[in-house]
Amino acid sequence: MVSAIAIFGLCYSITLPRNEDKRQRSARVSRLLRMLRAHHLIQKVPHTHRYLLTSRGRDIVSAVVASQQITLEQLNKLAA
Repeated sequence: MVSAIAIFGLCYSITLPRNEDKRQRSARVSRLLRMLRAHHLIQKVPHTHRYLLTSRGRDIVSAVVASQQITLEQLNKLAA
């Protein structure tokens, strides 16, 4: 008798993340956090694994989100 897990595995080729992939992802996250801290966009909460946006970081994130949501028509209306 074929088990349900074997059938599921055949129907949906499951690829589990390898240790190498986990290390690469962890290294990338570490680099991004270090870059954001260097630009004073985030600050570490002491004695935790948490980070908070600084006031400068909030301003920049707000500007980026607004720029992604605005259309060319809206920009043309503002420019006129």
